[in-house]
Amino acid sequence: MKDHICLLQGLLRAILKDCANTYPHLTHEFERDLSSLLTQIESRGLVVLTIELPDLGKHFDKCLSQGQFVPSGLPNGRLVSRKHQYQRLFSGLMKLIFDDRGCLKEVADPTAVFLIQQLCYGFKKVRLDCSPHYLYKAIEEFYSNEESLPVPSILWRSDNVPNYRSYRGIAFSDATKGDLFTQSSFDWSKFTSRSDDPLSTLQQVADRVAASLGEFIPSFGRYKHGPGAVSEKFKESKFEFASWTRRLDRVFPFQEFGFPTLGMALHSLSSSGECDSLNQEEPSSKLIAVPKTMKGPRLIASEPISHQYAQQGIRDYLVEHIGESLIGKSVTIKDQNPSRAMALAASGDGKSITVDLKSASDRLSCWFVERLFRSNYSLLSALQACRTLSLTNDIDKKHPSKHYVKTFAMMGSAVTFPVQSIAYFCIAVTAILVTRGMTVSDRSIRQVASQVVVYGDDIIAPKDSGSMLLNLLESMWFKVNYTKTHTEGNFRESCGMVAFAGVDVTPAYVLEPFLESRPSSISSVVEASNNFFSKGLWESASYLESTIPKKWRELLPTVRMGDGAFGLKSFCGSDISMLKSRWNDNLQRTECRTASVRTEADLTQPEGQHVLYQWFTDGPGPDFVWVPGHVRRLTQKIGKLWKCSTAFA
Repeated sequence: MKDHICLLQGLLRAILKDCANTYPHLTHEFERDLSSLLTQIESRGLVVLTIELPDLGKHFDKCLSQGQFVPSGLPNGRLVSRKHQYQRLFSGLMKLIFDDRGCLKEVADPTAVFLIQQLCYGFKKVRLDCSPHYLYKAIEEFYSNEESLPVPSILWRSDNVPNYRSYRGIAFSDATKGDLFTQSSFDWSKFTSRSDDPLSTLQQVADRVAASLGEFIPSFGRYKHGPGAVSEKFKESKFEFASWTRRLDRVFPFQEFGFPTLGMALHSLSSSGECDSLNQEEPSSKLIAVPKTMKGPRLIASEPISHQYAQQGIRDYLVEHIGESLIGKSVTIKDQNPSRAMALAASGDGKSITVDLKSASDRLSCWFVERLFRSNYSLLSALQACRTLSLTNDIDKKHPSKHYVKTFAMMGSAVTFPVQSIAYFCIAVTAILVTRGMTVSDRSIRQVASQVVVYGDDIIAPKDSGSMLLNLLESMWFKVNYTKTHTEGNFRESCGMVAFAGVDVTPAYVLEPFLESRPSSISSVVEASNNFFSKGLWESASYLESTIPKKWRELLPTVRMGDGAFGLKSFCGSDISMLKSRWNDNLQRTECRTASVRTEADLTQPEGQHVLYQWFTDGPGPDFVWVPGHVRRLTQKIGKLWKCSTAFA
């Protein structure tokens, strides 16, 4: 903790020094801000930087979006005076953005906006464990979300794979019928002038989108094991499946997907003709808290081995088919750049809004998913088969140790991200069609799809459909995060892009201090220093560089901006003159000695059929040496390495 306090206090000084270098006439205000914050850190700790300032930043973002600064009631949110209606902390920068009445200036200074973003958010991602209070609060919120979701049909709790007729009678319009759905109290009266019911339109859009994904054929997918944790214990290899339920077997037959060869599958058959390894017992996923910020962890579920394996095949199918479907390029599974570019453009012209959701994956219900994919029976039955029915909780004893979940899949499932992206795309397109009075057709969906970009729970849609979009989301039990949703003004935020008036004002972040006991920390500090440098924060970049011990700092080359080589970035090109060099007779090249972080993997040593199965699945190519086994532990070491000098040219 002492290392973190020293790092963050020093970085705070450096950022405010950068502010003073940018606006020399405001130096006195920055010195006052520094003195105030250091005093608060002494009395209240790092929460001032990691929790309170980010909360203040969210309020500032909303004021930018609304064009008016309003009192926040937060720590450090006090106004300057009655005559100056903007925040006292960082008031030197605030008065470059807001006038004395608190109204956004017609020509607000985007550099001042960036510096406030940097001061408020630069420390929020520091890697420290959150207080148990925030952990239990997150778990309480998860169970509260579960309680509020609609009850799914029995199809999600049955061993039998339902037939096509099982889905024909369900529709999104069921949300307006009966007492079961009174939690979704959405008033459609404001849209009575429209001929189309928004929920019926949503169902038509979903049916067309799901059908355009094509038939899911299990044997055509690429199946693999992910690098993450699983809920079951295994000895040597994940390919030694601990369980394979009959529900999973009906879509993904164990004899076809659980063995590397047909001979091994036939050998496993009992006298009754049934596979001996087939297990009727339903495995559970396991609740895990992953560090996120000091304000709370990210809750994920580690999936059973067999379910995770099948989910990877479905994910591969979705990624491959989304681009060829009605969705086109609106849903980007692997690339955030379209969302970032559109958010930047929207901050300038104001034509689009950015929407963020709270607990997005935890509120994607089975009720919604079965209606979303009802027209694609092959895909829906596969999703139903590989979904884990229950969750075990070993963290908070106040809640049940085993819980049957209503949510479709938490983060941790391989299909969560693509499925929720498709869901939000359909809702966004529906909002546009209803708002503009357009009929549903493949042509109209493609026509408006170009105005929508979805990446996970980050949604960008046309401004005119904003009201309908937010109402539709909440009618389907999703919860809009209004503090990070921007529909007005010239401030937008999506996929890490923070933009104001067409200018990228995204801050740089620091994650951790350099620690000899944590070799990877040198990479983190160098990357942070480069990020601050690329944004023109020279003092901050120099300070971070200085926290690396001299014996390692002297081994860091200077590399040009945009180069992938490890080193300190520069706009003036590469420089390795400070490094020790030699001529390598064996390789006939000049080499220089640099700092390097080596990663060593401790692998299991599986034997038998599991090695063969892994070879088929991993698909080793000719360019690398394939080693069987599962990584039990990764260890990193800082060392000195001779590298070819031309790598830094």
